Amino acid sequence: MLPARGRVAVTVSSIALLALVLGACAGPDETGTMAQRVSAWASSTGFTGEIGTISADIDRVARVAAHGSPGAIRADCAVLSSDTAEAHQNLPTPDQGLTETLVRAYGEASNAAEDCYAGAGGAPGDMARFSAEREAFFRSSIQAQAEVDTLEHGGAVSGSGGS
Repeated sequence: MLPARGRVAVTVSSIALLALVLGACAGPDETGTMAQRVSAWASSTGFTGEIGTISADIDRVARVAAHGSPGAIRADCAVLSSDTAEAHQNLPTPDQGLTETLVRAYGEASNAAEDCYAGAGGAPGDMARFSAEREAFFRSSIQAQAEVDTLEHGGAVSGSGGS
């Protein structure tokens, strides 16, 4: 058995080694400046592509809803729902304010998917809600893209806690 001083030295060395190992395991969006972390997060998650995919999905639903069969509308609503859920899995972001903006945007897209699915049979109230949620998604997604640009260039976003 090691003397007390030896055990302390081993314990301190073990803690230092553990901290080094855990630091090395941190993802690129968990280290560096906020600008570096947001840039790494956006790159590793394909943020711009995700927003583009959801935008295209929601536009396709709007086009199909005008002339498509209920089955075709529901199929596109299901794709919108799936793509939105996939994007939501990439949260949180390194910045609390950006995360809140994206939670709002993805929530609107998810609600739009639910309402368009329910409205595919011709319920005008559901499709009216879909249209409002579509517009709210676009507003929030534009805000999120602006926040990413601001954060990547070293700026701060109003309401950001910077987790």
